[in-house]
Amino acid sequence: MTGPSLAFRRFGPNARLTDWEFAAAGFATAMGVGAMVLAMLANRSVGAWAVDGARNLTAAHNLLDGASIYTDPSYLYPPLAAALTAPILLLPVPLVVWALFKLALLASSTVRFLDGGLLAAVTAVTFLPVFQDTALGNFNVVIVVALTLVATRKDRVLTGLPLGVAVAALPKPIILCFLLWMAVWRRKALLGAAGAAITSTGIAIAVAGPDQYGAWIATLRRAPETFSGGVPGDVGFTTSLPWAAPAIAALAGVILVLAVWRLDQDASLTIALSAPMLMVPYLGLYSAVPLVLAAWSIRRMERAVLPPLVLVAQPLALLFLPALAMLVMASGIALGLRRKSAPIEGRDVARELAIRAAITAPPPRALAPAMAGQSAAVERSTRATGDRP
Repeated sequence: MTGPSLAFRRFGPNARLTDWEFAAAGFATAMGVGAMVLAMLANRSVGAWAVDGARNLTAAHNLLDGASIYTDPSYLYPPLAAALTAPILLLPVPLVVWALFKLALLASSTVRFLDGGLLAAVTAVTFLPVFQDTALGNFNVVIVVALTLVATRKDRVLTGLPLGVAVAALPKPIILCFLLWMAVWRRKALLGAAGAAITSTGIAIAVAGPDQYGAWIATLRRAPETFSGGVPGDVGFTTSLPWAAPAIAALAGVILVLAVWRLDQDASLTIALSAPMLMVPYLGLYSAVPLVLAAWSIRRMERAVLPPLVLVAQPLALLFLPALAMLVMASGIALGLRRKSAPIEGRDVARELAIRAAITAPPPRALAPAMAGQSAAVERSTRATGDRP
């Protein structure tokens, strides 16, 4: 959860890493690399990797062949996701690998211009949810990129276009909560996202056919039956505390709504990114990828809070992921309430209003005659001076 928070120089208050931040990022990176190595050694089978990506490639292949996309009942993405993946099938595998290699080179050549950027990039990649998302071929990283464009840039229609395509192709609870945040803080981008989602869905219906969307809806209806035995890798409250999961989800929803309407944009963004992890019926490790962006918003509010979160992020992600989400949410609430009640900001506003009132206010009645007489004397003196040759 450390990458963008430590690498966004142009958006952060000061991107240079302190010794404390450097140590925290180094610890998180070392732990992430160690966990990755253990995971690779434990899952040497090729079939253990890119499972979700393989499903999407199969759906894209069926779409190109004119067959049904939903031969696999566990594939729940809309036809637009398969349509966007289809062009990859036209490329030879070595070319795809080479393109990814060049992108990696580009990233490594640009982060050197940022203070601590390389360490931040490595730390973000080794954050265990990001690693699992990449290893499974999932799409949460792509979604977070779209969220980042909206959160870190000015409110414009264009910044919402990638998110709109993501909403139409990869609908997930994290996007829905983020849309609520956008309704208050990024309304122009929300308008752009809505337009992009409607347009891309219409194009997908025209290309794939309405029958494919009908099959998708039917697959969603059968999803509870398909996953009645549980979903592998679920680490949420529905598995650990099923009796408390509904109450926790409801409480997280209430906190989200109150935060979006009552707190500032950084605090409410932090809560909008962490709350879905407490509300969804299924929570995988990769579901915590949005916490990367939440770390950026936390650092904008208070730099000193982020390093302790970085230190505990990897252990909590492994031991009990909902606890990490609750910790991030609590940090957003505490920092948001502190900023809202900050007395310094209130004094600054009061002083500014007092100065403006003093400038524009009329003189007191007691001084009005004296000021009027002084003005008349100045006027007579000016006329006398002007009459001299």
